[in-house]
Amino acid sequence: MKDFELREAIAGADDKAVTQLFVEYLAWAHPKLRDEYGIDDPPTSPDEIAATLVSFRRPNGVLFIAEHAGQAV
Repeated sequence: MKDFELREAIAGADDKAVTQLFVEYLAWAHPKLRDEYGIDDPPTSPDEIAATLVSFRRPNGVLFIAEHAGQAV
């Protein structure tokens, strides 16, 4: 049995989960960037993040999402 599934994120269907993962990552990364490199660029709002997802999708890139027990991780 698979513990995790890695697949391409589906535009629209996975946007909420992908946005939430970006928000969580940026909240974690911001203090480290500020403290270690002096970069003080606080996380953007979920709406702003969601609006930029298209730039990470084909043909310019690809967004993957990992799932465990049906939940994005």
